[in-house]
Amino acid sequence: MIYYILFYIGEFIYMSYIEGKDRNRYCISCLDDKISQDSIVRLIDAFVDSLDLTKLNFTKTDKDAQGRPSYRPNHLLKLYIWGYKNNIHSSRKLAESCITNIEVQWLMEELRPDFRTISDFRKDNVENIKKVFYEFNNKIFEVIELSYQSIDGTKVKANNSKDNNFTQNKLDDRIKWLKENINKYLMTMDKVDATESIDNFDFTKDELELKIKEAQERLEKYEKYRKYMQENNLTQMSLNDTDAKLMKTKNGFEVSYNVQTLVDSNTHIITDFSTTNKVTDYGLIESTTKKLKEERFNDKAMEIVADKGYNTKQDIIKCLENGIIPNVIDNNNKNKYDIEIDYEENECDKNSSNKEEIKKCLHKGIVPEIYKNIITDCKVITKTEKTYTDTESNIKFNNNEEIINKAKEGYFVRDVENNIVYCPNGETLRQSSITLKGNIKYRNKYICSKCPLKDKCLTKNEQWKDIEFNKDTIVKPAKWLNIKTTKTIKQIGHQKINKVKFTFLTDKNKMSKRFSISEHPFGTIKRTLNGYYFLLKSIKKVSCEFALLSLAYNIKRAINLLGYDNLMNIIKI
Repeated sequence: MIYYILFYIGEFIYMSYIEGKDRNRYCISCLDDKISQDSIVRLIDAFVDSLDLTKLNFTKTDKDAQGRPSYRPNHLLKLYIWGYKNNIHSSRKLAESCITNIEVQWLMEELRPDFRTISDFRKDNVENIKKVFYEFNNKIFEVIELSYQSIDGTKVKANNSKDNNFTQNKLDDRIKWLKENINKYLMTMDKVDATESIDNFDFTKDELELKIKEAQERLEKYEKYRKYMQENNLTQMSLNDTDAKLMKTKNGFEVSYNVQTLVDSNTHIITDFSTTNKVTDYGLIESTTKKLKEERFNDKAMEIVADKGYNTKQDIIKCLENGIIPNVIDNNNKNKYDIEIDYEENECDKNSSNKEEIKKCLHKGIVPEIYKNIITDCKVITKTEKTYTDTESNIKFNNNEEIINKAKEGYFVRDVENNIVYCPNGETLRQSSITLKGNIKYRNKYICSKCPLKDKCLTKNEQWKDIEFNKDTIVKPAKWLNIKTTKTIKQIGHQKINKVKFTFLTDKNKMSKRFSISEHPFGTIKRTLNGYYFLLKSIKKVSCEFALLSLAYNIKRAINLLGYDNLMNIIKI
């Protein structure tokens, strides 16, 4: 009896593994049986099949009469939507997935296009893929009611390293360094030639000649870049992706794109987006919201919430003229803006929601009906504006030597013709930005970091010097000279003009919810969908990439909001 018990215990222990099936066994099955009925690939398949790709201008939608048959565009579009939903953006990895992934085999009907065919489809249909994003939104917006929108921007890394991005200041620094090193190498060459022994030198004559040749080639290349930037008035130049720019991110400075998104506060669906290469968010509200306003809020006002980075009065005025209510946080945390615009005599309809009528009413000093609760104290005023000239603009220098000599006396001197500034150390500062008042800021952080005057010139909190000039200023004294700048201003005339003045009130309650609205899609796209960087180059192509990322996010979000079966019925229409 004990023997049999021990035998069965041994058998139980031996059979504790789950055994697989014989690889050589024949079985009858189909791909459809291996895909669950609520798999997202079925949604992707149904959605793409519901689209008229010919109407959307996709390439190769008609069968070719001659030559080798092409792949259907709907197969390749399905592949890309699936890929971006599953963190696979590379055409090579998508081609590999056609062989290794059962879902892709089902979606592609076991077709196996090579990576170049997959890559060319995306490249040839950049604009059309963005239309697919809007087609999906149009379908779900039929059953989803939109509320106010939140706008925000995020930096997405471009396909361009920092080493392949140049500013004129960066080129100035490298050119200066190369010239100094070439001179050192030449002096060492002279010393090597003057002595028979090379034991006291770090390099042989042949090695020095090679180093001089390499340095001269790099110097020639950098001087060519600088000349091109000066001729084309460029502040930055990227070699791989010419549209990308160096931007400040949470991880330091990266060559990136600034992607703007509109997110619905009610559903957290991405309603629209734009890809820009502007380093800040200033002035981007009206341009980003214009398309959605015309298509979804044409008969009523559209409300926007945004952070302080969008706080520009000119952009706020443009929004109000177009029927957009921009709830932008004021720099002083106030919920109102005092605004002045030009007065225009015209006929307008205050009850109309048409943007042309709204603009006419505002410029006539009449509050449109859609703004009755947010615009107060609207009135027409008459102002006398005086025009001045600044005698500093009469300062003339005959040549660069005079400018540099004046700068070395302790002044920042602007060379108007070349749009540069010479500092008290005789170094060159170049334009970095233009302020909201139209003044130009100049800097050169590479020079400041090793300048012998930095202890005198920079404050404790400054890492480099930013010097600001208006259009009429030529010379500014350094702070350590303790010279009070006295401008001789001459009035040359005056004129009376009519202005419309009003107070625009923002909604603080809606602005307080902005962070939880906009950051949700960014977090999902970057973390879940691996949208930290772009593979493609140029602003047009990266816009296509972000359209695929946004579409993948919206599909997942729509499933959570509407349920799988309801969404399937909606997208089939």
